Amino acid sequence: MRKNLNIECLRGIAIFLVLITHTYFFPYILYINQLFDFGRGVDLFFVISGFLMGSTYIAKISILDFDVKSAYNFYVKRISRLFPAVLFWNIFTVIIGVFFLKHTLFPNNYRLIASVLSNITFIGNFFNYQYENGLGYWWSIGLEFQFYILLPIILYLSGKYFWKVMVIITLMLSWDKLWTIDHVWLFRINSLFFGLLTWKITSNKNFGKIKERINNLSTIKINLIIFFMLLSILLNTKILSDFYVFMNVYASILFSLCMLIAVARENYIFNYINYFFIFLGKISYSVYLSHILIYMICTNIFQKLQLDNYTIFYILIYPIVIIVGYLSFKYIEPLMIKEKYMIK
Repeated sequence: MRKNLNIECLRGIAIFLVLITHTYFFPYILYINQLFDFGRGVDLFFVISGFLMGSTYIAKISILDFDVKSAYNFYVKRISRLFPAVLFWNIFTVIIGVFFLKHTLFPNNYRLIASVLSNITFIGNFFNYQYENGLGYWWSIGLEFQFYILLPIILYLSGKYFWKVMVIITLMLSWDKLWTIDHVWLFRINSLFFGLLTWKITSNKNFGKIKERINNLSTIKINLIIFFMLLSILLNTKILSDFYVFMNVYASILFSLCMLIAVARENYIFNYINYFFIFLGKISYSVYLSHILIYMICTNIFQKLQLDNYTIFYILIYPIVIIVGYLSFKYIEPLMIKEKYMIK
């Protein structure tokens, strides 16, 4: 499958939203965060991941004949893609937590090590359910990996009924009575399933008609449609915060529609702005893993140097995050060579 750069653009928008929602050092951004739910960038990540699960795994196998080798190779690809950066940034977390930000991240070293172990075993959401902390954003990495593990198992068990089972699971996850636990946001897996169903729609032969209609729209119209869908998500999910499950479903559906447009569109959805978001999208994984740590290190240094009253220094944090993310993307992420572990 040829890489769709519009999807990369949406991934860049997702990490951009996450960077905003986690910004705690600018008072006016804290005020904006009270108006808009920028944390929904994670749901956009999930929709994209669910979609790519379909295009990179489901599309290459037969659901009528479960192939153990394909499942194994899929897991190898996912682990080799995710694990090097996860391991590096958790080792970095231990070093920073023990020697630089002692008891700032966690009340004691035991809790720090426990968090790191949960992160590298991809159960960070369960750890954060018990112990809320400043590095709680690792919950989404764990949840996404759990989805990767779960889906081939569901495929094996459901066989020819796979897509019916997917629809049933998605509907069940959209039922508010199912979500009675505290900190339900740590397990909001809805968007991953919506993303997978979105891929199923695009794989249907009738999607060509939808694609033709989308490509007949002008770039301005496409931009306005996506902009207002994104604005609606960020604004309305904040307003409807008391209706948590409905918020998740609402965001998942609109993000899925954005995905449909991005996949169908033959030209860039945002013209030249795409280049910026495509770059962010490529390095988004490393940026996500490192950004809170970089935020904390920079703000801590500024306070010690008594530079915390100068806005210019805080603005510099964002390019530092991007530079660090790029270096991690280029030198850390590719360290595990998947071909060594795959079955030919």
